[in-house]
Amino acid sequence: MYLIHEEQAEYNVGMKLIWLIPTALIIGALIFLYYKEVEAFWTLLGDTVLIVAIFYFIFPRKFQIYNDRIRIVLGNPLTINILFSTIKEVKHIEGSRAYTYSGMRFATSSRYVIEILRIKGINYVISPQHGELFLEQLKQAVQSRGF
Repeated sequence: MYLIHEEQAEYNVGMKLIWLIPTALIIGALIFLYYKEVEAFWTLLGDTVLIVAIFYFIFPRKFQIYNDRIRIVLGNPLTINILFSTIKEVKHIEGSRAYTYSGMRFATSSRYVIEILRIKGINYVISPQHGELFLEQLKQAVQSRGF
């Protein structure tokens, strides 16, 4: 297994703004601490830690194409491997479908969305930074495997 191509995940402004949620929770916790509401402080601090951990582990970092699979790298140590033998088709889809997709949605931007249709298993949508190049490399890798 060797790496053919790698792209960082593309994040639009809306996805970056989601980090305001834990920031607001921290500010709220500090306000409660100032007013000596210790129980509320610990509750909001715990919520903040939980939300940050969830965001860290579920947001994709990068997408990698290997000679036999595509790998979606999430927060360390989580990855998702999609074997080429399970892929039926890869194609570019409209950006609006990035947020209404029924399969696994790792599209963090609507600028260039790639759909991975599988023979068996769950379908995926992803949004690498250089989508056209990534799609071209992915199609070549899948075709070179003869599937």
